[in-house]
Amino acid sequence: METKKIVTTVLASDFNINVGLKRWLDDMHIWPNIKIDRHDVPSARNSAVVDFLEGDGTHLLMIDNSVWPLADARVVFERPEDVVYMGHCATGGHIAHLGDGNLGCAFTRYSRIALESVEPPWFAFVHDATGSEMVKCECMYLRDKLKAAGYDTFMVGTIFHNVNLLERPLADGSHVEAITKKHFLRELS
Repeated sequence: METKKIVTTVLASDFNINVGLKRWLDDMHIWPNIKIDRHDVPSARNSAVVDFLEGDGTHLLMIDNSVWPLADARVVFERPEDVVYMGHCATGGHIAHLGDGNLGCAFTRYSRIALESVEPPWFAFVHDATGSEMVKCECMYLRDKLKAAGYDTFMVGTIFHNVNLLERPLADGSHVEAITKKHFLRELS
């Protein structure tokens, strides 16, 4: 059985880790690297992958500071697959990263070999032709690249994901749109 050398990185807006995540990390005896998200989420995630690939770890466990894992999240250490993640929903549950074949990057363990098989950037937002609307998040961007490289993704549990989102109905009333508070405030200005 392969011995894993797992490097853990927490993506955060500052050096303060939320109480629930800190408790889980302490219980698991994990002292993570902290990657500060100064520009945007994909850039911070890409930077974490670059740092990982420059080291000698076999796996990267990337965790967003916005998650609250429960004790059963330890399963990410036990599973043999190259890419495993804890599923999560955003506010209202209508934006979900759930099920095998999907990918939610808020709490994900990647093998070195899977990450090395994908050309950078590993993470990116994809927008429509006008550049005004995101059509694919960074999680789905990487999922598609991993799938093209022959890697499947496996959901091994769920986590709480505390994301500051606001919901509003679309003009035609057909769907609910979720936007971050930061984007909402930009729209107001």
